[in-house]
Amino acid sequence: MTALLSVMVSKFPQTLTGGRNRGLSSAALLVGALWASLGLSIATSRAIAEEGVVPASATAPATSPATSPAIESKSPSVVPAVTPATTPANSTPVTAAVMRRVGGLDWFTDYSAAYRDAQAGGRPLFVVFYDPRSTVQRDNYERETLARPELATALAKVTRAVIPTDATLPGVGDAKPQRVLASSAFNWLAGGSGLAVVDLADKRSPTFGSVISAHPFSGRMYYGVQATETILSLPPGTMTQRAMVFALRMHPERPQSVWGSAHPTLMYQSLAASQLMAQYQSVGHHNWGGRLAEIQSQSSLSPFEVAAVSFGAANPIDAAAEIVQNWRGSGAHWGGISSPQRWYGYDMVQGPSGLWYGNGLFAN
Repeated sequence: MTALLSVMVSKFPQTLTGGRNRGLSSAALLVGALWASLGLSIATSRAIAEEGVVPASATAPATSPATSPAIESKSPSVVPAVTPATTPANSTPVTAAVMRRVGGLDWFTDYSAAYRDAQAGGRPLFVVFYDPRSTVQRDNYERETLARPELATALAKVTRAVIPTDATLPGVGDAKPQRVLASSAFNWLAGGSGLAVVDLADKRSPTFGSVISAHPFSGRMYYGVQATETILSLPPGTMTQRAMVFALRMHPERPQSVWGSAHPTLMYQSLAASQLMAQYQSVGHHNWGGRLAEIQSQSSLSPFEVAAVSFGAANPIDAAAEIVQNWRGSGAHWGGISSPQRWYGYDMVQGPSGLWYGNGLFAN
């Protein structure tokens, strides 16, 4: 991979160059190197990666547009048409819903019933979507992963459902039934088999009712015991935030920054930074000075920041893994990411070209 990276080490910037810069003039690159807060890459016709890293001590001038990006962290909700408050008297009660026994635990086979159960119990809803035309994949996943005793404790804390990809939600009034996976909340499963988590644990959460994890089986990841347990133990957050933490926790070197605590301010500012990069379509620590001032005023933290872009993966889970792969290729990035951190925040945003721009903030 050809890369361009500017990193501030003590007082001396060190720049590696090569290839064709994407979206920045040579003058802009020089300015970025001088204030040592802009990490850029060479984006070739194959969309090679971009990287950036900046510590809190590097003060950068604001380069954000006149208006700040809209901060939208909540995905569309997927609420069944029939809720507990409007359930007809002759409807099937939750306790009588068809259940599937897997590894000593009961799993719902009806999405609406599972949703109502999770909502009533204040638990996340963990859903396995499978192709009803061929249940081999589902049967293997149930036998080799879900039935394993190592997962029993984590699975007992969530409402569980095994749902075919053609399952529907009942319509209201004259409305026709709608496929569960037709909801925009499940866009990243692309109508196919995979895993999803719906946040129904806390009505006060900004992500309540939203899909906060979406893992298509068509991606590169194999979902065994470790991957499934990792999904079930991710911290509260949006789908993209959890995708980034998932990628880091699944990395074979187990970088330590994501084993601290997710800090709301750092999570929010990581989203804002990712949105700026996606808007510019270039990796860098845009508006680092302003972002650092906001973080310090809200939390008194002095974080370290890293930034990178994906190679062009089609779904967020694979894109997050590519961003982590970029960071692993840079000692400056990986040094902070792999070190124990008390607080962290990670997020990513997809740009107009389809590439995902990722940001990480962490501090002790």
